[in-house]
Amino acid sequence: LSRRSIENPKQINVKRIIGLPGDTIITRGPKEKTRVLVPEGRIWIEGDESFRSRDSNMYGPVPLGCVQGRVFAIVWPPNRVGLLSHQEREGRLAKRSEIPQHS
Repeated sequence: LSRRSIENPKQINVKRIIGLPGDTIITRGPKEKTRVLVPEGRIWIEGDESFRSRDSNMYGPVPLGCVQGRVFAIVWPPNRVGLLSHQEREGRLAKRSEIPQHS
């Protein structure tokens, strides 16, 4: 997806959608790995380089209203030009058995 930067609204960022409302995400990046439930009206986004990406691992789930558009192709650098394919979220979504049940 493309979205406006939180830090600089004149800048557009491209990130991957990792989690939708209701998904439980296993975090990565600068914080210790934890599980986060993505609330209604928000999504979990991540950049390709977790060690320097400013994404949901830093800010938490972001509002759906921040989404500007859908990215479907790479145009730069020339050796990566082409259509994007769907990538599985394996290892990023918590399995139902790993989610603590509250009564």
